[in-house]
Amino acid sequence: MKAKILLIFILLLFSACTLKPHREVKIVWPNNIQYIEALCELDLVWKDSRYSGSMSLILEYPDKLLIDVFGPFGDTVFHMQKDVDKFIMTSRKGSFYDEGQFEDDFGIKMSEFINDLTNRNNTAMNNKNSENAKTYKIRYNLDDEQNNICWEMKYGNMCITFLEAKFSKQ
Repeated sequence: MKAKILLIFILLLFSACTLKPHREVKIVWPNNIQYIEALCELDLVWKDSRYSGSMSLILEYPDKLLIDVFGPFGDTVFHMQKDVDKFIMTSRKGSFYDEGQFEDDFGIKMSEFINDLTNRNNTAMNNKNSENAKTYKIRYNLDDEQNNICWEMKYGNMCITFLEAKFSKQ
């Protein structure tokens, strides 16, 4: 009897979580981003793999970036930290301590990626689409409900959709 009650409780708990409506958040994007702390959804189609899941991002322009990507049970499946004098990227492939590995894996330089996240590429943001050094295309959808930045690169596509974001440390 206790097992049945426990099973019913667990099923109700899971159904309540899955039926919770997704709230639309209006993010007001500043023209000059120096700091961003965000909860995001990551959609990645890369080579022969596909991933969709939650992500946290903290960025202080120009040289601090922290990204954690989470699996379906809340475990960290990808971690990247860049500081002025330190870089670490950890995934199921192992740990790497050279920014060049990020460029090798994704076809984009770390500095360009940070510039894209902070809208330093004003041409791209104003035109919605841009080519950067002929290695990738970027698309901004920040002024509507989509709140995303998407990259089309040699080996696949990556979209970061911002669910919540704040632009100051306060």
